[in-house]
Formats: sequence, C-alpha cells, structure tokens
Amino acid sequence: MWQGWDRSPRPVPDPEERRSIMTTLMTTLAVSGMTCGHCVRAVTEAIHGIDASATVDVDLKAGTVSTDSALPADRLAQAIAAEGYEVKNAA
Repeated sequence: MWQGWDRSPRPVPDPEERRSIMTTLMTTLAVSGMTCGHCVRAVTEAIHGIDASATVDVDLKAGTVSTDSALPADRLAQAIAAEGYEVKNAA
C-alpha cells in the first residue's frame, strides 16, 4: 500500500560529502625538487591531507603535479610548498 511522500527532514551533508558533490577542477602545477618515490608520496599525501577525494598524478620527469580537486590551485600549492617543494605556477 502506498504510504505517501516521505516528509521527514533530510540530513544536511557534512562538509566532506558536500565537497564530493561539488565540481572538481583539473589543475597542473609545475613543482621543482621532486626526484624520487618519497617525493611522490609526500606530495600525494599533502594533497590528500586537505582533499581526501582528490586524484593526484605526479610526473617526476616533467616536474608536474596534476590534480582533480574541488580546491583552488593556491590551496594545493600551499600544501605542496609546506612539504618543502617549490611550486612555480600556482594561481
């Protein structure tokens, strides 16, 4: 038997859930000083520390970090710089 529309209040999404609903932007940053697997891990963990749902691709040979994240490039660059790397083209 049909019970009618459920009129109970909907929970407000928490900030992490809202971030995953938001549009993400592909950003590529030129980063100097990355030379090894430790660098890849440090940069990846720094970005995931501020945006757990971001995708991160570090290209050591090209010296770039590409991300698909809801956060702006300057926030991503700050996280990378905090790990000791120089970001050359953050917006």
